[in-house]
Amino acid sequence: MGAGGGGGDVLPYELIPESLKMALFCHTHDVTNEHRVDNPYSYNFCIVPNSSYDVVLFGGLAVVLACLLQGKLNTLMVLVAGAVLMAVAFPVNLGALGNSLAIWLGIFPWQLFFFVFLPPLLLDAAVRIDWFMFRKSFIQVFTLAFVVVGATCALMIPIMLHMLQLQQFGWNWIHACMFGAMIASTDAVAIVSIMKTSGGPKRMRVMLEGESLLNDASGLTLFEVFFHLLQVQMEHPEDSEPIGTIVGHVFLAVFQLGMIGFVMGMVFGMLTRLFLRFMRYMGAGHDQEVALTLGMAYLAYWITAIPCKGSGVVAVAVMGLYGAATNWWDMSTHAHETFDGFWETLAFVVNSLVFLYSGASVVNFFVRASMELVKGPDGTRDLAFTLWMMPVIYIILTLMRFGLTMAFRPLFIAIKGDMSFRECIFVCAAGLRGSASLIMGSAVVTYQMHGTSNTFNVVKAMMVFWTAGFVLLTLLINAPMLPLVLRLTGLSKVPAKQLARRQRAVAALGAHTAEVLDQLRDAEDELLAGVDWDRVASFVDHEPSWFFKPQNLLQFCDCALQVWTGARWHPL
Repeated sequence: MGAGGGGGDVLPYELIPESLKMALFCHTHDVTNEHRVDNPYSYNFCIVPNSSYDVVLFGGLAVVLACLLQGKLNTLMVLVAGAVLMAVAFPVNLGALGNSLAIWLGIFPWQLFFFVFLPPLLLDAAVRIDWFMFRKSFIQVFTLAFVVVGATCALMIPIMLHMLQLQQFGWNWIHACMFGAMIASTDAVAIVSIMKTSGGPKRMRVMLEGESLLNDASGLTLFEVFFHLLQVQMEHPEDSEPIGTIVGHVFLAVFQLGMIGFVMGMVFGMLTRLFLRFMRYMGAGHDQEVALTLGMAYLAYWITAIPCKGSGVVAVAVMGLYGAATNWWDMSTHAHETFDGFWETLAFVVNSLVFLYSGASVVNFFVRASMELVKGPDGTRDLAFTLWMMPVIYIILTLMRFGLTMAFRPLFIAIKGDMSFRECIFVCAAGLRGSASLIMGSAVVTYQMHGTSNTFNVVKAMMVFWTAGFVLLTLLINAPMLPLVLRLTGLSKVPAKQLARRQRAVAALGAHTAEVLDQLRDAEDELLAGVDWDRVASFVDHEPSWFFKPQNLLQFCDCALQVWTGARWHPL
């Protein structure tokens, strides 16, 4: 019995498991909007009890900022706004807004972020992809999305442990592989958002968007596998398995999740097509058809990931690609305009939330990881080393992506889908990272167990610091430089063969226009009597040289489109 005559033994504080301390810490403090409390166990401030409604404050602010910050790089401006907001929130108590930030940064469980945001973003990107071009580039997409990610994880072992000599800070091969999984896969949100404004060859855009659709599956799978291995190693060291067995388990897990996701994606794609046919038969409205696609995306993700133990990312991506191959699941033509408007708006809102979150999360990781590093006996040295290594790791990872892409060129040549040296440079520069890496970082920093050593805390701090830094550098350096990379590599120029085909088409259009104009002039039609043909010819110039002027060609195509669609066109 306890010394005070209580009802049971009192467990000494030092023997309380770290996970329990983390769970109870905020409950043992008086947390209000006016009195905020820093939670040392979660890299976050404590959330005010019974204030979940504050979550909408951050969401509303994100959308408003995204609407006001206009420009080609508006998503990056939203990212910077999130970083500034978090930088202000550390020294200044922002009240309800600060609590809203804490709720978003403390998303629990960490997988919830992917369940909420990935289905609509993945489906929107997949269904809009050029199916013909994607099918031609599938081998390249698969290589970048799965093989390159796996190779990056493997290469991180010698680089992190031996080249950078991180063993002296407590790193082991599991830490290196887990860090590789966190930063190896490109982010679908960042890629699709930036590529829409950067332009570039359509083939390269389709390839990069396809890679970003699928490699979240490989990155998340590898992260979960290595994260589980880390937990086993720390909590039950005696249960560790040989490396060969672990590698076999990794390959099996990735294959199993991918295949289950593929099958479920096909099933949900066909079900969506079937349901849309049934809804048209029952006379459903366009808005209901569009709403069905959103509901099916969430169901595909959840059913595949939870009951079926597969990859929800692959399932939703395959469902969307099936839609791209079947003209949006054979959706009624009149619903296409509603579909476009709904999904463009939804993607804009989700992008706003994700980029504002990413900016705030990056600063949060920077500040708190730095605070964790300086706690140790060699804190100043550890922090200086971490800062110094951040640009080094950025350069190493960038060169690694380029090297791996070049290494697979013989395979691409063999399938007649070669990527030139210039295209490899662009693929390397377009390897943007985003919120997915930061969410995985949140899972690492919130992991606590009894007896956690200061060495492991240093490893965690370094890992999330470099993850946040790499995400920030790719978004602030690579993303704005993509148009410049396109110009320097010449990829923004129209190929000579394509230009020649275009000129032949323009010449044919000019000849056809001249022929039609002559036929109309010679026609004995009373409706054409008194027409000033010189005046008409001034608006519809049939000289080939006229068509080579971009503004005139665009005007002609616009007029031809109006005539083709039955619209009335009055040239005078």
